[in-house]
Order: sequence, then structure tokens, then C-alpha cells
Amino acid sequence: MDDNIEVLIEELNSKNNIIRKNALDTLLEITEEKVDWIYSEWDHLVDKFNSYNSFQRNIGVLIMSNLAKSDHKNKFAEIIDMYLELMEDEKFITSRQTIQNSWKVAVALDSYRRKIVSYLIRMFSNNKHLNTHANLIRKDIVESLIHIYNYYKDDVDLNLIEIRIKADCEDKERKILESILKLGVCN
Repeated sequence: MDDNIEVLIEELNSKNNIIRKNALDTLLEITEEKVDWIYSEWDHLVDKFNSYNSFQRNIGVLIMSNLAKSDHKNKFAEIIDMYLELMEDEKFITSRQTIQNSWKVAVALDSYRRKIVSYLIRMFSNNKHLNTHANLIRKDIVESLIHIYNYYKDDVDLNLIEIRIKADCEDKERKILESILKLGVCN
């Protein structure tokens, strides 16, 4: 493994916001493609899911979502439930970033696609942040489901999404989400 990766992983723990953010941005760029160092850093990154610090949980979610495409040993099986539970994190931003990035895991790992789709649909009506941020949570869910649908049409039931939108949303939100759904779906 490249020594630079080890340094970047270490910098994710920096108290200096600039150093930490630069390391995260660099790692996110690197992990846009498959990498071969995933397992040497796996435990360090997964440990971030349980950090008391929500910034560290966010970092774990963002990087692990990108790394899903590199998981040829199927180690995501060990963490998928922990990952999905972060959609209900006590901190809104962690919940939101997990929802926003879950499509990457669903697209990369066939064996978890339907589980992620089901979880997202459940979150549409049952996320702890709906009382304060329903419009954003639901928008993120619809956008993640659209990403998955555009790769794997058979694994996402658009009718079910439309039913949830009609059942759970008031007029203004319903119109916005229906528009996002219509514009986002590639035919």
C-alpha cells in the first residue's frame, strides 16, 4: 500500500479541520475508482461508524460508501446492518449522508441492493429526523432510489415510491418529489 494512503487515513483523525477535510477530499477522489488497499484500512474506517464524534461517523460513511466497489471479499456482509443503522443516526447530517451515499453500496454490491432499497423505502416514513427535516430526508431517499433504479431497474419499484410520496407528503413536498422522480429517472 502507498505510504500516502496511510498518512491520509491518519490525517482523518486530525483535530485541524483543514488537514482532516483535505485528507477526506483526497481519499474520496481516490476511492472514486477501485483500490487495492481497502482491507489494510478496513478496520480503521469501520471503527469510525461507532465514534462518539459525528464528524468521524460521517467520514466513515463517505469513504466506506465509495469503497464498496472495491470489496471483492464481501466484508460488507459484516457491517451492512451497522452501515444502514446510520440512516437513523442521532445527528441529522450523519443520517442524511448515509442516505445520500447508500446508492453507491447498492450499485456496487448486488447482494445488498434489495436490502438497501427496502431500508430506504422504510426510512421514507420512519426516519427519526422526519419531524424536523422531512423534506430533505425524503428528497435524499428519492434521489438515492433513482440512482439505484437507473442502474438496476428491476430492483426498484417506482410505483411503490410514488405511493409513499402520495401517502406521506403534503402537496408542496409531494409536487417537488414527484418532479425529482420524473426528472431523475433515465428511460
